[in-house]
Amino acid sequence: MPLPLGGGMPWIAYLEHFARRFADADSFRASCQSVAGGELRRATDREARVPFCAYNIRLYRQTYHGIAGLLAPLAIAGRAAVLPMQSAVPGRPLLLEICPASFLRRLGLYGRFGPYKGAAPSCHAARERLLDAVIEAGLLAPPAAGLRRTLLDNRGGDALDSAFAAIACHRALQEPGSTGRGLPKRPSRPGLLLSRDRFDEPAGVVEHGLARRREPGAARDDRVSLIEEPPVALQRGLRGVPS
Repeated sequence: MPLPLGGGMPWIAYLEHFARRFADADSFRASCQSVAGGELRRATDREARVPFCAYNIRLYRQTYHGIAGLLAPLAIAGRAAVLPMQSAVPGRPLLLEICPASFLRRLGLYGRFGPYKGAAPSCHAARERLLDAVIEAGLLAPPAAGLRRTLLDNRGGDALDSAFAAIACHRALQEPGSTGRGLPKRPSRPGLLLSRDRFDEPAGVVEHGLARRREPGAARDDRVSLIEEPPVALQRGLRGVPS
């Protein structure tokens, strides 16, 4: 969230008080509008050219429930490392913020094939062309037939957005200068949002344990491979988080 909306609290304290401060998504948005007098964007929002601020009328419900139901429980309980505000811990899932629209914009694909979210045949065709475009660009390994159908048949586009999120996070973690071990202070890979408006938390490079392993002599493959079941560590981290 933008710095003026943090109430002067450290980042983790903001999460701890979030559910008590805001009973629902509407009260959250009303408070943001009252304090800001409009819609504020973080520096990272401007740099990534995201379509909306975090409490825009189209987005505020996702922001509220994302913080109250996912981010806060995971971060407070130490079930995930939220980058870059927290340091990564070996064996602990990583949580990063990305924007699919920004990811597509950086690749020159945003709007190229028309709207891809919807039930119309043209939207299904747009989803297929976007999926094929990232595969042809060498960013994504061709998914299995069943998973491909899921990505294309999900009318809201959330399944495809999840694939874009995986690609953006992987590319951020492979950022030149990080040597596959951390995140730079100013990422340039598509779609990644790293807020520098983080209340009083310092910026920094973090360590992670997701570097790809290759057998000696094996050709390098930087494509993302999608799986249908989350890793065991992530399942454990999500256990007990409200759905």
